[in-house]
Amino acid sequence: MKQGLTLNQLQTQIQLQENIKHDYVALASDIQFSPDLVEITGDGDKYKPTGLFHEQMAGFCDIPRRYYDRMRQDAPALLTENVGHWLKNSRKPRLVRTLGGDARAFLSSKYLRLDHGQVMSQLFPRLMDRNDLHVESADVTPTRMHLKVVSPKIEGEVRKGDVVRAGLAISNSEVGLGALEVQFLLYRLVCTNGLIRAGNAGHGVRRYHVGKKLQIGEAPPADGLTAEGVWTRALGAANYLLDAERFRAVIDSLRGAAGMRITGDPETAVEILAKRVYLNKEESGQVLNTLLAENDLTQWGLVNAVTRTAQAVTDYDRSTELEALGGSILDLDSSQWREIAEAQPN
Repeated sequence: MKQGLTLNQLQTQIQLQENIKHDYVALASDIQFSPDLVEITGDGDKYKPTGLFHEQMAGFCDIPRRYYDRMRQDAPALLTENVGHWLKNSRKPRLVRTLGGDARAFLSSKYLRLDHGQVMSQLFPRLMDRNDLHVESADVTPTRMHLKVVSPKIEGEVRKGDVVRAGLAISNSEVGLGALEVQFLLYRLVCTNGLIRAGNAGHGVRRYHVGKKLQIGEAPPADGLTAEGVWTRALGAANYLLDAERFRAVIDSLRGAAGMRITGDPETAVEILAKRVYLNKEESGQVLNTLLAENDLTQWGLVNAVTRTAQAVTDYDRSTELEALGGSILDLDSSQWREIAEAQPN
């Protein structure tokens, strides 16, 4: 599992961001835009739009992203005119999220602000009341927060000496790039790999950032208590995921995966897998090298080759995605697995 920040570092970073973030709700027609500057009429402050802000602005104005980027690079005055036209002629209220001097997100006024600080103040303490969890890995990136906790009390062997522990992967985005999620995490002790069972397969919880329309003006700080039902549901999902009886069934399924052999050509198997789960060339090469080096030509071995690769990538967000892609291998149906396991070179 990729190491990011310690718990204290995570809490410090989130608190620093809490102190410099501001949200504004304004009619689109009251937003002044240029490629390097965003200003809300009547506010007076000016902000530098981030790459994500530009991406969301392109979507709002229905300007193809390649053309938007070309104007931004080669014809900034034309981009200002184009975006200005669509903003001026829209009466839709928009939420502009800022952080320090940056305009970091351009969102619907119905965006429900479930922020990182709320997760840490409302959900995290309730989880730690279980007294069986510790933070294994955490980070906050420009687009997401990640918190991965593990229980040493809930563990089992897939094979002799191959011990895994149960845990939770908690993630959140403040800028429209993902829901608040609590998902099942497996932590493999022999190589410190993390594996995430995403979506319905993991029986976790996913709360999208959709709520009531915010009022025009500077929005007050997000209040975690207004989302009390969210935290209650998330805690319930966490307790379900960390149930010892359920974990025994998970171990049985992993033992089954450890018996599903790759009987075809490993290189071709990885090529097919890469297309299915969207691994790039460098990542698929790393997966193949790890698979061959470990000499575990099974479904479980392929899972671990992917989650081991997650530790090697630089970007923490992508590392977490690879942990979930590794978990998705366990959800392949029999025909999908045969296509990989029995693959032969053309």
